[in-house]
Amino acid sequence: MRWTSLFICLVTLLSCSHDNKSTSTENVNSNTSNYFSLKDQSGEYILKRDILIKNSTVLTRQSIFVSGQEDRPLEKTVTKSKYGSSKNRKNLVRPLASQHSIWFEKNKYFSQFKLNIKNRSFDVLMESPERKWNGKESLKFPKAKIFCWFSQLPECLHKVGILAKKPKIAVSFYIVWGGYPYYSEQYNGVSGRAFSRASVKIDAQTEGRNVFVVSVDYQNIFYHFNSNLEFEKMFWITQGISMMRLEN
Repeated sequence: MRWTSLFICLVTLLSCSHDNKSTSTENVNSNTSNYFSLKDQSGEYILKRDILIKNSTVLTRQSIFVSGQEDRPLEKTVTKSKYGSSKNRKNLVRPLASQHSIWFEKNKYFSQFKLNIKNRSFDVLMESPERKWNGKESLKFPKAKIFCWFSQLPECLHKVGILAKKPKIAVSFYIVWGGYPYYSEQYNGVSGRAFSRASVKIDAQTEGRNVFVVSVDYQNIFYHFNSNLEFEKMFWITQGISMMRLEN
């Protein structure tokens, strides 16, 4: 049985509050949608990213589909995070929840994360045709201060201030894979864990272009941003993956 209340919370966001006393790093509301061309070793697709920001809460919804078939997504990921500050640290990030659905050979695989503040862990629910990927699991957070959902990396790295600083020395953080545990079937050479230690630094900077490199599991992912630090492209060469924003 799925956690219906959490699904409603993720989709409607503004009608579902979360008990969090941290102070917003920004008091900005925005709602944007962008389409990207996505290429990987299996073919060419369209990826749609919807981003909703309400004060210190960020919700992203990402769907992948064959061109012309937006109503029949092959993969969907919804993630929610909270950003704020404390007495000891200016920029904090707290991943709250996610839902991920993917179809392999016409079978649906589903996973859901829900933050358990008391236990400093995620309560994970898995539903799939395979016995090994069914049931519930509790995943403890590693010791760190910055956590970013993989599908929310551009927004997360911007919100915690890393992009603006354009660090030449790599900054460490943890990626949280909303596609856990299924993402290990999609990407070669990745750990398959829910949390992966990663780092990010500026790789190249020219007028109107900023390229950051995210290193994870001995692989590099290149994220391209314009002069306003808006996400435009992503290249994960090891996996043969490229994303390029399309004109709306």
